[in-house]
Amino acid sequence: MPVDRLKKKYLLGLATSLWTILPVAAGAASCVMFWAMDQTPLAVLCGIMGGLAGAGVFCYRFVAGSEYTMRRAQQEVEQEDNQASDLARQQKEAALDALGRELMQSDDTRPEQLLSEMREVLRLLKTDPSLTEAVDDYSAKGILAKADNLFEETVERIKRTMELGKQIDETSIPRLKNTLTKEREDLIRGIKGDADAISKVMDELRGLSSADNSEKDQEYSEQGKELLMQLEAAKNAKSEIKSRLGGSQISDDAGQA
Repeated sequence: MPVDRLKKKYLLGLATSLWTILPVAAGAASCVMFWAMDQTPLAVLCGIMGGLAGAGVFCYRFVAGSEYTMRRAQQEVEQEDNQASDLARQQKEAALDALGRELMQSDDTRPEQLLSEMREVLRLLKTDPSLTEAVDDYSAKGILAKADNLFEETVERIKRTMELGKQIDETSIPRLKNTLTKEREDLIRGIKGDADAISKVMDELRGLSSADNSEKDQEYSEQGKELLMQLEAAKNAKSEIKSRLGGSQISDDAGQA
């Protein structure tokens, strides 16, 4: 949670609290009343006293701390962050939907199919409890972050395939057309490898195995390989912790016997 924003919210909460406002309001009201009665010294005195009382309450609560105001400030910051996150997610999904519709207009449907597949698998990865059951929470966040980065990189490569497709259609030079076609096919092959990498993560989490691991490994990008290695390391770490805890429990039971 951003500390600066939390401080500002907290100070604003203290300044706008009834405990701070009431003395100032009472002093201001008394000041106006005595001013109307042509009692200038009393009016000035009430105004000063009201301001000092409000400032004193503010300083006291700032030094002593206000649990309610701090909790409220935290809730407001969290709510703003959640709203910003939801808006960013909606905008991202809308952009991906638009990209999918644009890809569907191409004669080559492979990029669109791979995009749809990766979006669905990534959604399952974020909502399926298999991940948090297989690894600890910290590792799960790291794996999701790596999968998100891999997906973002893949989206950029999918956009590149669209650009190459347009260039292939526009050029009439056979040699250039062949070069662009080869570059596009290499990109699609890499995209498929990363789609396989994310799918393999789900397979591993659900206890499924792949028959052609050796062939697929050669098609993964560096990020895809890192994602699978990170998952494997996290699973091994959790298994080792479980085995140690189990061994410790057995030792305790034996000692009690």
